[in-house]
Amino acid sequence: MRQRDLVVLSGLLLLLCLTRWPLAPKYLFYFDSVNMAYALEHFSPPEHKPQPPGYPLFVGLCRGIHVLGASVEHTFLWAGILGGVLTGWMLWRFGTDLGRPRAGLLAAILYSFTPVFWFNSLTNQSRGYSAVASAGTAWFCWRAAQPASHPGWLMGAAGFVGLMAGFRPVETLMLTPLLLWAIWKRRPRPRDVALAAVLGAVPVAAWGWVLLDASGGLQAFLTMMSNYSNEQRVFAAGTAASPWKVLFKSVEWVGAIHLTALIPFVWAYGWKWGGRVGMAPIGGFALFTTVWMAPGIAFQVVGHAADPCHTLASVTAVCLLGGLALDRLPRYAAWAALIVACVLCAEVFFSPLRGAARATSYHVISGVTRQVNPALEAIRAMERAGPPTVLITDSLVTWRHIRYYFPSADIWMRDRVGVHSPSGATTFPTGDTSGVLVLDRYGPRFGIRESDLARK
Repeated sequence: MRQRDLVVLSGLLLLLCLTRWPLAPKYLFYFDSVNMAYALEHFSPPEHKPQPPGYPLFVGLCRGIHVLGASVEHTFLWAGILGGVLTGWMLWRFGTDLGRPRAGLLAAILYSFTPVFWFNSLTNQSRGYSAVASAGTAWFCWRAAQPASHPGWLMGAAGFVGLMAGFRPVETLMLTPLLLWAIWKRRPRPRDVALAAVLGAVPVAAWGWVLLDASGGLQAFLTMMSNYSNEQRVFAAGTAASPWKVLFKSVEWVGAIHLTALIPFVWAYGWKWGGRVGMAPIGGFALFTTVWMAPGIAFQVVGHAADPCHTLASVTAVCLLGGLALDRLPRYAAWAALIVACVLCAEVFFSPLRGAARATSYHVISGVTRQVNPALEAIRAMERAGPPTVLITDSLVTWRHIRYYFPSADIWMRDRVGVHSPSGATTFPTGDTSGVLVLDRYGPRFGIRESDLARK
């Protein structure tokens, strides 16, 4: 590795530590993070440890970080920072191979500040590895498609896709058209294509065996995924009463999330285009970018993008376009424009207006932590006197949160079904309930009220 690579990697690591660590939640963020924390102890996707499809290589990475002594919360934070560093470095290397190293560096810094990744690196860090897959696959495939490229680039691209599918299977699958594009452009020998296919299959076979074994076999895995897809309403537009309405709302949502990454730099496209991007005419690069982004965005629209972070694979491509746009400015103007773009990103992240921008902002993180922190600290204080009893009525604190931090707690929930216990408690508290902690939208309090037991 060259000295310049180490400088870029170190700079990105410092930048992400400075902008993430002070904002990190004290406790695990929402139930997805809790599911992942359970997986550090016992990997079992059918038990949502973590949630399907399982992400075996991300769990393996986090176990490695955890073994080094990091707390569970810091383990995921470090994993998110590492994913951001790798994505930024690959964007820089991609820009360098386009003949625009400054554009690659601008893209890496812009990605670090884009609201979607900022939100992701503090909440559900596994989704950040779809960006690693996106930047790396694009870089490998671009190099593999060049007329004088070594066949090893195509093999490396296939192996990288197979490896990253163990981190984020669905998002990585949406990147496989780039492999076909590279083959179409380069016209490699059939032998090289076959070797690439084998190298792509090897990591899939390795992590796939672990995943199927933990899931109870192939049939059990397929059943699990079918049930989970129905639960998460994947491809919901096809079964909705008003499919076009659902589709248009999905287009609006996905488009708005991408705008949070696009708006901070789009004004730079007012400057005249230079005509070429590195080694290919602009028309060729436009086709490449379309193959890079279109499958992922199509899946987000018609498949599943319930969380802003599900868009990170395509947002990564938007950030590269941002770096190319800012790089068209004169030397010092480009860096000044980057500062402006990063300030705009920070403004969207910390002071969102509404809608999708608000969903990918620090407003959501602070809203969750304002409920989670006092609730868990109140339960911790109760635990000194014995196993605590908790009733959740209308709170962002999930029963998985409480179960993870306080395994002995008796947990009760009131929802559309009525009052029930996900922890397996059998006797609902009656009489004097002053020792029962109730969690609602206003925070923790003691004592059950009649309204607490009414169905939603």
